Amino acid sequence: MRSILWRNSESPCIHARTRAVRTRSRASCLRASSWGSRTIVLMVPESTLSDLMLRLPIQQRLERGVSRSRSLWLMSRAWGGLARVERSLSSRVPVLCVGGSTLGGSGRTPLSIACARSLARTCRVVVVGHGYGARPPAEPCFVDPTDDVQRVGDEALECAVALAPHAVRVVVARDRQRALDAAAPHADVIILDGPLQLTPHRARLSLLAVHATMPWGSAACPPLGDLRAPRAALERVSDRVVTVGPHGDVTWRSYGVRLDAKLVSWAAIRGRFPRMGLATGIARPERVEALLQEHGVVPQRNVRVANHAPLEVENDASVDLWLITGKDAHRTKPSTHAPVAIIDYHLDLPPFLEELLTSRFSVRF
Repeated sequence: MRSILWRNSESPCIHARTRAVRTRSRASCLRASSWGSRTIVLMVPESTLSDLMLRLPIQQRLERGVSRSRSLWLMSRAWGGLARVERSLSSRVPVLCVGGSTLGGSGRTPLSIACARSLARTCRVVVVGHGYGARPPAEPCFVDPTDDVQRVGDEALECAVALAPHAVRVVVARDRQRALDAAAPHADVIILDGPLQLTPHRARLSLLAVHATMPWGSAACPPLGDLRAPRAALERVSDRVVTVGPHGDVTWRSYGVRLDAKLVSWAAIRGRFPRMGLATGIARPERVEALLQEHGVVPQRNVRVANHAPLEVENDASVDLWLITGKDAHRTKPSTHAPVAIIDYHLDLPPFLEELLTSRFSVRF
C-alpha cells in the first residue's frame, strides 16, 4: 500500500510524499475503494461529520465497534492521523476548553455547563458553542432560549436554557474565531465547548470528558469506532481527564422531570403516570435509560433517532407521558396524545474540580 487519501470539504487531501492540498470533493457516502490496488480512499459527506452521524445505523455501528478488516483498519489509522485535537484559535481572554473523547455521549456539554455555573459565582463567563446539526449565522449570535434550533443548534440552546439563571451568555457563529472575538468583551473567562486545545497558545485549562463506564468508547477511530482521535493524542493535549457517570469524578443528579415548566419529583411522576415512554436523539441513549432505572422508571416504549436529528414523539395510546432530555426538547414535535416532560439532570462538580477552576481562573467581581 503506497498512500492514503482523505477527502472531505473541510479537511486537506493528504497524499504520501506530496504537499497537502484542498479538495472540493462532493462525496455522498462513506466508502472505501481501491485505486490500482495501491491507494485507499476514505470519502465522507461534504456536509461534515455531524451530518453523517444523523444516520442512526451508522451511529450505532460506531458506538458498538465494527469488525476489523485491513481496509477499515487503514481508514481508521488515516482518521486518527488527521483528527484535529488542537484548533488554531486565539483569545485575549482566558479560555477553558472542554472536549470529549468520543463523537458523542461523553458528557462534554453537561460538564461545560457545570463549569460555567461554578465560574459564574466569581467571573463573567461566556460559553462559545458549536452549532452541530444547525446552520449557525455568519455573524456571531448570542443565543436566546427561544431561538430556532436550526439556526443555533440543540446543544447551544441546552446551554442557554441551563445557564440563563446564572447570567452566563452563549454565543455561536459559523467561524469559531469570530465567536471567540465576540465573546471577549463580555467575559472574564470563555468556555469553549468542543475543541480540546488551542494552538499556538494553549488554553488556560483543558478538560477531557470521558464516560466512566466506557471512557474511550469503542476504542477505535471511525470507521471502526466512535473515538474522536487516538487516546494518546487526546491525553497529550488535555490538562485533566474527567470521568463522567457512575463512580466517576462527576456524577449525574436528577430530582425529577419538568412538566409544564414545573419540577415534579420522581415519586410524584411515577404515581401520576404509570405508563411512560422515552424518546431520545442523543449518542448512547442507554445511559439515560440507566438513569431512569435508578429512579424506578422503566419506559413502556422507547423511540430512538440519531444524535442531533429531529425527534417526533409518536401517538401511542399505551403511553401516558413521554420523557425527553433537555437537549432533545428543542428538536421534538409534541405528541397529540400524551404530554411531554423533560428529564431534569445535571452534573455537580466535586471539590477538586472546583479548586482547579479557582486556581486557574482567579478573577473576582
